Amino acid sequence: MAEPSSLEPMTILATRSEKGVLDTPGSDAVLTDEDLSRQGSSTLGSALKYIPGVSVPFDFSGSDALVPYLGGGEKSVNIRGMEGNRISISVDGIRQPQGFLVAGGMAGPGRVYFDPATLSQLELYKSASSSLYGNESMGGSVNGRTVSPEVLLGKELMGSAGSNELTYATVNRSIGNRLAGGHGNGIWAVSAVYSYREGHERINNSSIPSDPQEFDSNALVFKTFRKGALFDWEGTVDLYDQFTFTDVNSIEGNFTPYVGHQANRDRQRFSFEAMLSDEKDLGFADELSILLYAQESEQKSINSQDRLNDNNESENRLRNISFQTDLSGINLQLAKLIELQGSSHQIRGGIEYSDSKILTNYLQWDTSDDPNDPNLENKNTMAPSDAREFGIYLQDEIEIESLAGWVVTPSMRIDKYEVTPKIDQAFLDNPSRMRFRFNPVHYENDPVISPGLSILRRMDSGNNFYFTYNRGIRNPSAEELNGFFEHPPTSDRLVLIRPNPKLQEETSDSFEIGAQARLDQGSLSFAFFKNFYDDFIKLEEETDPNFDVYTNQNVGKVRIHGFEFSFERKLGNWINSLDG
Repeated sequence: MAEPSSLEPMTILATRSEKGVLDTPGSDAVLTDEDLSRQGSSTLGSALKYIPGVSVPFDFSGSDALVPYLGGGEKSVNIRGMEGNRISISVDGIRQPQGFLVAGGMAGPGRVYFDPATLSQLELYKSASSSLYGNESMGGSVNGRTVSPEVLLGKELMGSAGSNELTYATVNRSIGNRLAGGHGNGIWAVSAVYSYREGHERINNSSIPSDPQEFDSNALVFKTFRKGALFDWEGTVDLYDQFTFTDVNSIEGNFTPYVGHQANRDRQRFSFEAMLSDEKDLGFADELSILLYAQESEQKSINSQDRLNDNNESENRLRNISFQTDLSGINLQLAKLIELQGSSHQIRGGIEYSDSKILTNYLQWDTSDDPNDPNLENKNTMAPSDAREFGIYLQDEIEIESLAGWVVTPSMRIDKYEVTPKIDQAFLDNPSRMRFRFNPVHYENDPVISPGLSILRRMDSGNNFYFTYNRGIRNPSAEELNGFFEHPPTSDRLVLIRPNPKLQEETSDSFEIGAQARLDQGSLSFAFFKNFYDDFIKLEEETDPNFDVYTNQNVGKVRIHGFEFSFERKLGNWINSLDG
């Protein structure tokens, strides 16, 4: 049996290059699979709960009888007050789907389509990083690296390795099992990790009990790796499926004796990457990689309600809502070290292109309309859309011989964003669309430039002071540009959210000063940060004589500042009985 390599945690998120966590400017964090196992992390929230400034908000089941898609669970990641589509979430460098307004609480994490048990490492960068990653990373970035043959077998890719781990969480009475294995002969290798979970509603320890819930999930990551004469090749199959059923007791009563909510979340990702082999040099590049990927993801909820009308007759209501995002793209990255007289330049650049096909369905059926008609009515609330993103980035890590210990790294990225809606009869027949006579509009922004700058002063090994500035952007989503939302009237007025195709991108300017120190038996860090967010997209009420109408506008301004301090040391270094 081969022994897995034991390496100091490295991160690529902050600089797009492998560096130690304490050797990068800015606030970042790395959790390895050993950390996740030691913490007993069964969810993303439990994995991130010890990182300063980071949380994963949890919502209990919704209590609105008129809204059929509310549920409970972890939605997204909050970093220093920013969350949702303002945080870039990716797995193996491939972005997770965007969240939707009307799916925000749909029975689980709105943007998290992976199980932490399939990861070998989870990385976070707490500041804007659009100069390297573009759209969505105005509030920070999260990237998970899945288990690979190298993680299980080491760089030599020799021998076999395997493990099985069983966990139990009392907070929701859940059981999880993680099975991992790999085999290699030095030239080629394969690895697989499978995770299964099942459990119940979260115990809230209050006078109001949680709605009864059952869930299960399956996650599988299979990788194959082959060393070549010039390039190494890696193929990945990444599958995730989650099912949740909630008996929504909290809104059941005389009028609505039964409400059941079923939610599904699934994702399939296939990717292929070619990487320049170690010790190879193409002349124009010391490092070169090309990543091709295709990813399909879907959130789906089915809400069933039994109701009693004024004549005490039973009626049924069914709502079937789905959100689908099919993503494909290509990433090209290269790096070259250039030595000049008196200075060195680690140049890193890349090109990224992605195409997202976004589709929603809102099927409803009410026996009160026609008990003999079993057909579902499609009240599609968003025009099917293609969203295309193109970005070019460049970074120069500069070290000057006469300024020993100083590292200055400017970076810049240029992004282009375009959303093209398609003609869809169900959307055109939507009463809300017809009410406002709205037709889907093609959206295309001007090229957006996102600069960044970091200055690092190395004092000695592992100790440094730093300053960072980063520009952040978030483009409006296809739903914000061409999507409606209609809430059934709770009084005499209907509540409507209508689209705004004139939205512009949100922007942020993030500043941070900090220090990091590697101690004999741990680490210490502190940071002061101030973030300026402008052109925030937020709902604003419009004047209308008949309805309560809201629309998204670029009107918000947010200022967030704070201080973070972190000290880590293993208790076993102080108390021998706790070592291990």
